Amino acid sequence: MVKSSTLKVKTAILSLAFLAQGFLAISCAMSDIAKSFPDASESFIQSIINIPTLLSIPFLLVGGFIAGKINKKLLVVIGLILFTLGGTAPFFLNNAVTILATRCLFGIGFGIIILFAQSLIADFFMGTEDYQPMLGYQSATVAVGSIIMNLIAGVLSTTGWHHVFLVYLAGLIPLAIVCMWLPGQQKQVQSGKKRTPSKVKVPAVVLWYVAGIFMYGFFMIPGITNISFLISDNNLGSTFVSGIVVTLYTVGGILGGLFFGHWSRILKRKSTACALFLHAAGMLIMSTAVNLPVVAAGTVIAGFAFSSVMPSIMAAVGKESREASTMGFALANVGVNAGNFLSGIFMPLFLQNVCGTKGSGQPQLICGGTGLLVSAVVCMFFSMKAKKEL
Repeated sequence: MVKSSTLKVKTAILSLAFLAQGFLAISCAMSDIAKSFPDASESFIQSIINIPTLLSIPFLLVGGFIAGKINKKLLVVIGLILFTLGGTAPFFLNNAVTILATRCLFGIGFGIIILFAQSLIADFFMGTEDYQPMLGYQSATVAVGSIIMNLIAGVLSTTGWHHVFLVYLAGLIPLAIVCMWLPGQQKQVQSGKKRTPSKVKVPAVVLWYVAGIFMYGFFMIPGITNISFLISDNNLGSTFVSGIVVTLYTVGGILGGLFFGHWSRILKRKSTACALFLHAAGMLIMSTAVNLPVVAAGTVIAGFAFSSVMPSIMAAVGKESREASTMGFALANVGVNAGNFLSGIFMPLFLQNVCGTKGSGQPQLICGGTGLLVSAVVCMFFSMKAKKEL
């Protein structure tokens, strides 16, 4: 009976991870959306896909503060409703500004979902033998959910860009599972007592991780959001092909998640730096756009690296935050989401005004890959320095 109950709780928590990359599902249709709004700037079009990451930021912080005061199940249900309604609304709209507004609503729900997808694992399983496996299952579920949503989005986009937003009806599935199986009161297995994150300070070291994940989010996101532009600009395929290539990113993510444990045990402190080098290589390979197989190969490499970098940072945040884990995860997600959003604004502006080139597609991949390469060098330096100090 206990095992059945635990399995239901695990399923409910992991169902949230299924939606964790949901804001990127429409990326396969971005070039068609841009053509439908020729008067909109490239930054504005990029904002349609990136605005949810900005709007999620204040609600990540609010969620971190109030998590110990308000029932988490209620917050998760509200987040799933906003995710579904805000996500599907653009299907009925033809105004770019209104679409952006509904994406803001979507972003609020998205922020709530990604926060509790991580913190609920700590609430129910930290201190037990299930904790580390659940982190691995979560990473795999994120990748599987992304694959399925991207495939569906790719098929829907072939009938018109409006239809791609129907992919967010997927939010109804976790909503039903959470309502049925997630307990109304979280149980901290390791202590049997309810934590109050808002009363516990987040360790200063966590802020360094937040800064690092911000830079990672800034440089890695062009490798996903610009796939559609890259393929369209180089006449490599249709929006459906773009959807398939985006899906390959998450195929790489599944492989990265499965091998993360082995990767980290072998490379230890250098694992994050090596993963950053690999991600940089993947994006730079994609940017060559020699042909579709080369772009696809670079995409798989980048996805593999992503599922090695993110779990290592999040595991470190959870370990360092301890009693303040909900707020620690909130700050980490704020960092990566802020990096994602600001990248969509400032990278095109930098490329257009400083480099004098187009602000989307191939130039962004080169810029992002170069940034990750520099980040990898810095990360390797600090990892080697830390090893010498031990």
